[in-house]
Amino acid sequence: MKIQKVLFSLCLLLTASALYAHGWSWLPQYNYQTVDIDPASLRFVEGNVVSQGLNSINDNGVAVGAFQTDVGALSNFTFEDGRFRILSGTAGVVRGINKDGEMSGFATLSLPGANVNVGFVTDSRLNSPVHILQAPNSNLTELIGLNDKLNQLSVGDARDIETGVFRGVVFKGGEFLKFVDAGVNGYVSVRSFGSRVRFSRTGKFQKFENGPLPNTSTSLMGVNNRGEIVGFSTDALGTHAFHLLRDGSEGPSLDWILCGLPGLFGPAFPSDINNKGEIVGTYVKGDILSGFIVMNGVAFEISFPGAENTEVSGINAAGTIVGSYLVGGVRHGFMATRN
Repeated sequence: MKIQKVLFSLCLLLTASALYAHGWSWLPQYNYQTVDIDPASLRFVEGNVVSQGLNSINDNGVAVGAFQTDVGALSNFTFEDGRFRILSGTAGVVRGINKDGEMSGFATLSLPGANVNVGFVTDSRLNSPVHILQAPNSNLTELIGLNDKLNQLSVGDARDIETGVFRGVVFKGGEFLKFVDAGVNGYVSVRSFGSRVRFSRTGKFQKFENGPLPNTSTSLMGVNNRGEIVGFSTDALGTHAFHLLRDGSEGPSLDWILCGLPGLFGPAFPSDINNKGEIVGTYVKGDILSGFIVMNGVAFEISFPGAENTEVSGINAAGTIVGSYLVGGVRHGFMATRN
């Protein structure tokens, strides 16, 4: 308990120091807008909408989201300038959209004798063919974030056939590029507090070996045009957020930065990073969920006014945030624009 109190005090001290260094005047303020699918757009959709949310927003202000009906139908849509468009011909769940209109996500394909879980990336046109992507030696691939076409990196995770452990994956131009594993070659957990060290019975620190951690899962959630990636890893000690720089080294420790969030009571899950390096995600606040944004090395809470839960999933270069919130057991989409 004494050690935990010391770490908590250090966390508060670091947060206060960062706020003092940058000044209190730049605390972010947002205008929140509910974004629920227009019933007029649902002429060909079976059932009534019971849950929805926005998953990503690009630098042109185009957001993508998904909704589910009371008969179990799951559909995707775009939202731009107050107008909705149901995405036809796009299977599965769309998780990311870049400035060129390309989208990433994952789907289940029904093949003779088996169902295959794959990731996908679309071309620049909404009605273009979908490129199916599967990581090597994996029986499930999920693509979540992608950057603009000039760089065309898409990130996510894949389940290893032999171990069942999820590994971070990076594709470039629709071709598999690499795995990113926590604890391997200096990535992620080896350098993050909480994964880098553990307490022995004598209270001293013990470093993990710089090698594979077979029971550690890694998920990559967002990538910007500089090639910076955010995500999280899960091991025996818990869940750990990370921010990888272009060269693969770890940036400022997100575990330390996020510990300054009000009411933090569990793990925090980064979901996206924009081209300015601002990071958003969701964290456990007591017995609810709330969103966060990291700006200039300081974490701030993002909470839809009056909501029971808030989940943040995307941010663009203008600082516009998208996600979902829960009120009365019903999930809605939202967009928050910065003042």
